[in-house]
Amino acid sequence: MKADEILIRPILSEKSSLLREAKNKTYVFQVAKQSNKIEIMKAVKTMFNIEPLSCSIVNVRGKKRANIPYRGSVKRGHGKTASWKKAYVVLPEGKTIAELEA
Repeated sequence: MKADEILIRPILSEKSSLLREAKNKTYVFQVAKQSNKIEIMKAVKTMFNIEPLSCSIVNVRGKKRANIPYRGSVKRGHGKTASWKKAYVVLPEGKTIAELEA
């Protein structure tokens, strides 16, 4: 699997920005479901030329959603959002990913 197939997108939320600004420089990515920690760390090294210190993985379960009325149309039934995998990648002290800091 290629590096751009493993790292799907960075997660740019308030919590992830606080982790980036912290002392340990943790970056959060949405990754492919079948990837593991070793593949994720190799993908970060390949794409950003930075050797990560560690990587943690979280499987995010999809949430159940009920269809609600919108602008007068009523759609009945229930659905579910997709499940996905999230990776927390810790970089060495003083290293940053410039593309994600903007």
